[in-house]
Amino acid sequence: MADCAVCGRPVPDVAYVCQASADQLASALHAAADLWPELQTTIAGLARMADPGPRARGHTPPQPIRPGLGNLDRDHQLGPPTGLPFNWSASVDAEDIRSEISGWCRIVVEERYGHQPPHGPICAECDHPTCEHIHARRRWMPPPTTVAASMRWLAGQLGWLRYREYAGEAWRDLRDVTGWLHRAVDRPANRTRFPVGPCPEITAGGVPCAGQVTAVIPAREDRPALMECGTCGERWPTIQWARVGRRMLKAQERMMT
Repeated sequence: MADCAVCGRPVPDVAYVCQASADQLASALHAAADLWPELQTTIAGLARMADPGPRARGHTPPQPIRPGLGNLDRDHQLGPPTGLPFNWSASVDAEDIRSEISGWCRIVVEERYGHQPPHGPICAECDHPTCEHIHARRRWMPPPTTVAASMRWLAGQLGWLRYREYAGEAWRDLRDVTGWLHRAVDRPANRTRFPVGPCPEITAGGVPCAGQVTAVIPAREDRPALMECGTCGERWPTIQWARVGRRMLKAQERMMT
């Protein structure tokens, strides 16, 4: 008798994951499917907690986000100004969730059902294993195209999936997905924001920017912190904070003279 790859309890059959863990994950997937529409609200910036954070590296738009207002490389790295009604952090979470769910749907389809239901002569009523296999593959319904419906479809496949050698990996990935979704909807995109000082930039008219700089610390640890000016839209990653801090002190001295 082997132990469950998820909870460590003995499994009474030859499965890699026990039935209790399968039931728990199925419930979590159904709950996540019900929560998916709320993530779309968060992405649109309509949720009360929505406060767009910087974009993760790798999601790069083809054009500058703020034409004429900043550096193209910096915009690609940090994303749009946080004043826009769009939550980039939640958007990246949604893409990660969509990728994981579609990936496991594809694995189940290819390994359990094949690309196409098989053809061939079968008996109307018999005990032949080959006939039952063909009947089963003809009865299956392909996974839906929406993320929420795909989560529910995967929940119905766990009884088969727990007998696969990679069941432990599947459970870890799918539990991560449900956790990402809950965190993206339930928590603010930013852990904290606090004022730093006057903006050190000079406007196009040659006068000092009158804006104030704010430091933004995202809630997700894989999102970079940054400082930004709410007036001119200038943004600085952490590697530039010491230099910008010195410039801000000089700007503050100018304001006091």
